[in-house]
Order: sequence, then C-alpha cells, then structure tokens
Amino acid sequence: ERSLLANWLTAHGQPEEAVRQAERAVAMDPKDGRVRYNAACTYAKVGDLDKAIEHLKEALANLPTHVTRWPKHDPDLEPVRKHPEWANLFGSETN
Repeated sequence: ERSLLANWLTAHGQPEEAVRQAERAVAMDPKDGRVRYNAACTYAKVGDLDKAIEHLKEALANLPTHVTRWPKHDPDLEPVRKHPEWANLFGSETN
C-alpha cells in the first residue's frame, strides 16, 4: 500500500518520493483513517508538522476510537507532540 511505502521511503532517505506516495494514497482514499495516519507519520518524519497535524486530525475522525491512543505512543509522531495543536487533539496527558 502506498502509505506504507511512503513510510519506508522516508526511513530510507527518500523524503520527496515519500511525500508523493503519501499524497497519492490520500488522493485514492481520503476517508481511510489508516492512510491518513500513515501520511501524518510521513510528514512528521520529513519535518512538515503542520501537514502532519492536518492528516492526523483526519485520521482521528476516521479511525475507531480504540486507535486514538496510538499517536501518543508512536515514535514516528514524536516531533508533532510539540505542535500547538497536539494539546487540542489529545490534551496535556502523555498516555
């Protein structure tokens, strides 16, 4: 799946192609929470925190509620935890 490929590309030093693949995945299925979540991870890893938050918001709106705790523990999203919108999405709690 393209969104997983995007994460692989990021991990292997190809951030531009990773972003292209993430955006293609989102364009193919914009309401798929998993695709949006993986796009958020890709953008976090390439340093575009605003885009990461944008995709994370969409992911949370389209994922089962038990999944909403994942971002708090996902190391891919570590850079986003300092974004001002993080507290709006998750509050100040860390787990």
